[in-house]
Amino acid sequence: METFPFQHSGLAADIHVVGIGASAGGLEALISFFSAMPPDSGLVFVVVQHLSPNCRSMMSELLGSHTDMPIFTAENGMITKPNCIYLQPPQTHLNLFNGRLLLDDFSGQRGLHLPIDYFFRSLAEDRKEKSVGIVLSGTGSDGSRGLPSIREAGGLILVQEPTDAGFDGMPNSAVATGMADYVCPAVEMPVKIAEYIRHPLIRRKNEIVSSDEEADLTRIIALLRTQVSIDFTQYKPFTVIRRITRRMAIARCASLHDYAEFLLPRPNEVSLLCRDLLIGVTKFFRDHREFEYLREKIIPLMFENAVEQDEIRVWDAGCSTGEEAYTIAMLLHDYQLRHPTEKKCKIKVFATDLDQHAVEKAARGFYPDGIAADLPPDLLERYFSRVENGFVVRRHIRELVIFARQNLLNDPPFTRLDLAVCRNLLIYLLPPQQKEVLSIFHFAIKEGGFLFLGSNETVMDAAESFAIVDRQIKIYRHTGRGSLPLARKLRLAARAAPAGKIQPPPETDPARRHLDLAHKLELREAYYQRIISKLSAACLVVSGSGEIIETFGRTDILLQPQPGRMNLTISKMLAPELLLPVTSAMRACRQEENGEVIYDGLRVSGRNDCRYLLRAVLLREDEERILIALERMPLGLAAEENIGGSTKAADEGIRRHVMDLEREIQFTRESLQAANEQLQTSNEELLASNEELLASNEELQSTNEELNSVNEELSTVNTEYQSKIIELTELYNDIDNLFCSTDIGFIFVDRQLRIRKYTPPVCRVINLMEQDVGRKISDMSAPLLGDVETEFSGLLFSRKKREKVVRHGGDSWYLVQFIPYIDENNEVSGMVISLVDVSEQKKAEEALRQSSEILEQILAASPAPTMMVTQEGRICFVNEIAAVLFGAPAEELLGLPLCSEQFCFTDLDGSSFLSAEDFVRTLTQQKEPLVIRLKGRTSKQEYFLTVNANTLIIKNSRLNGVVLTFTEVARHQG
Repeated sequence: METFPFQHSGLAADIHVVGIGASAGGLEALISFFSAMPPDSGLVFVVVQHLSPNCRSMMSELLGSHTDMPIFTAENGMITKPNCIYLQPPQTHLNLFNGRLLLDDFSGQRGLHLPIDYFFRSLAEDRKEKSVGIVLSGTGSDGSRGLPSIREAGGLILVQEPTDAGFDGMPNSAVATGMADYVCPAVEMPVKIAEYIRHPLIRRKNEIVSSDEEADLTRIIALLRTQVSIDFTQYKPFTVIRRITRRMAIARCASLHDYAEFLLPRPNEVSLLCRDLLIGVTKFFRDHREFEYLREKIIPLMFENAVEQDEIRVWDAGCSTGEEAYTIAMLLHDYQLRHPTEKKCKIKVFATDLDQHAVEKAARGFYPDGIAADLPPDLLERYFSRVENGFVVRRHIRELVIFARQNLLNDPPFTRLDLAVCRNLLIYLLPPQQKEVLSIFHFAIKEGGFLFLGSNETVMDAAESFAIVDRQIKIYRHTGRGSLPLARKLRLAARAAPAGKIQPPPETDPARRHLDLAHKLELREAYYQRIISKLSAACLVVSGSGEIIETFGRTDILLQPQPGRMNLTISKMLAPELLLPVTSAMRACRQEENGEVIYDGLRVSGRNDCRYLLRAVLLREDEERILIALERMPLGLAAEENIGGSTKAADEGIRRHVMDLEREIQFTRESLQAANEQLQTSNEELLASNEELLASNEELQSTNEELNSVNEELSTVNTEYQSKIIELTELYNDIDNLFCSTDIGFIFVDRQLRIRKYTPPVCRVINLMEQDVGRKISDMSAPLLGDVETEFSGLLFSRKKREKVVRHGGDSWYLVQFIPYIDENNEVSGMVISLVDVSEQKKAEEALRQSSEILEQILAASPAPTMMVTQEGRICFVNEIAAVLFGAPAEELLGLPLCSEQFCFTDLDGSSFLSAEDFVRTLTQQKEPLVIRLKGRTSKQEYFLTVNANTLIIKNSRLNGVVLTFTEVARHQG
């Protein structure tokens, strides 16, 4: 294991950190990943696993043979470096802060530990868009709860293909979140990461769109508005552009123009982009301190201010996948359980979000195992049922929450709220939209109700309407004061206003026209505000398909939303006693010439002291709409005295409508009756069985969680051991085959010089047998080895190899080497004795010596100037005639390179040779003798010589060179 030097400088801001979560079966995936990852990628890799506390992890050794990157076990305060791999130690949670690895010990804690989720959240917070999260093989759902944090930060998410994983629990759970950018085998992930981080838009420092790109950006936002009905021009441009850029890098589009073209034929990519833009990060009891304050301080005040048998109404705007809404529902229900003597109030939580996928997931109420780390144990046991791979919210809590898709800025709000929760949504909107949302809450929250915002949000200019309850927790109380801006209703009114009455004067200055129009809108808002404040009727505007578009006045008389998924169809929202009169009036007004019908004499339950007039008016504009108005009239006052139109008795219209409906449902009623009776009997039996199973399931739940955790740890350890055993088996077979096939003799002895192992060639010179294993080598007759004990003592002191050449028998020679045996603790635990037969080398050396002497005698007797050079061009022999020619004693010339200052060889045209090696290569490649010029060292004479080169190779020896023979052709006096 390498030690990592502690440094004080943080990790560079442009470095991506890759967090890899793996559990059971993750070793194979990690090997595939790092085998395909280049060692110079410039990335930091942090591997987080489920490790057994009692077994030493061998991950470093196992991965080290598949990558050239250094591998470190994380230490507290260690600074990360690119092109390095960091492994999580057992019994710790790994945290990343300013490029440093921090360790949190959980060895003494009980319960479910999710180290991958923990690190992913830390990674997203520290590296933002430079974070990369990878989920590999494993059981359970660890990692799934941390992926939304990486997605919100703008990072990249990869999940191993479940069919490629040894255990598909973690990959399947991660895929189910819908957060994965790539789902692929582990071996393909390095290419995906490289393509993403090298994309020029990811490397770009700013998110400012140039003037040339504005048109393409407008096309993309318009396409989103067309296909998903969301106007992202109301969101902060920085967030929108950054998340569009991220999708462009994943789609490998180089420009906004290319991405706009890419989106047109791909509605699925439009949906993915929309989900990226709407991404919401939430969890149960997110910001635990804030929810404890809500539990201890605010909820008691809500019940204290409530009326007996009234409703506690809560609206969670931007609920995402529902954790926050269920948290509030659990806290309200828990308060009622803990205070049974207080007021009995119904609980209704409205949870809305723009993301239809998130709303559908929230309505199902299924969450992975990881929520156990976020919830108090008592609430988890009371309000959740354990199912395979997760938990499901119990039915009685799901019935308290109504989920619906809603555009907060365009759709009608809920009213008479005791608490409105809107956390971390305003920060993504532009200031005008933030003000409009706060005006909606001003309208929706009743006086004395509460508003709960995120940690980075405030009420801004609405401080008159919302008094601060706690500045840090960001909880406000509605004061009931302040004006009610109704900008959305005014825009509708402006379209219906008579022509010529609200037209701005012609102005050439666009800025001036804009200011005048804004001023007139403010005046018109005050005008309509005064009118609406005088109205006593409850009004609805309904589309031709029966969907509620607008509400005015106190609509609680008309509307009573039913539990379950939110549906704005009028038949699902009306009070039961008003359903028949309203639907009958809507049908009748279409048949009247003036498009208006009035029903008199209606009574509403709970309000027996008065009767109501129901008015239905058909509005034919660009599309058909119907205005429904319910107005309270004192008893004894005829409807005709106050309002005109076609007035009918409510009973007559109801009777006619009932007759039509009875004919339509008669057949359905008869056919369902028999089925209902059978289902009721079966349901009672199933309920009894279900109660028994739930009781048994709750008892086994805690044991199952602990067993799952232990099983994951054992699977990880078992996989590591299996890989190590396979690796050791292969290594043993390799060594065994090497010993059997080599001609070199080896003897392995321990510190007591006892024989541990030997190879067959040893038996040719030392009489060893199998029964000699375990005997001391010094007690055996082996003259070839000499004094073994002395040699071993020298090894212990020097720790260096010792060797000698020993003659054995007549003509045999052996190189005997004594090599220290170093164990894993870097200590000498024995010795390796090698015996190498060097008899042939000894014979060759003797033959070479004799050949060299004969060759030198021949060359010395040559009548021509002769020298011998090596292939590198250095002189190794000069005869006396050549020494006279070159004007220096032979001893001075030996070892000198040709083409140096001592030998001024040039070509006939006067150009010098580049080097001695090039000169020799030129001579050996010439088919004819080469003519050169030699300038004398002591005289001014210049010689013209021919040079013959003959390559000299003596077989079975090391003597390789070239023999050069010089012949004088001419001599020139300088």
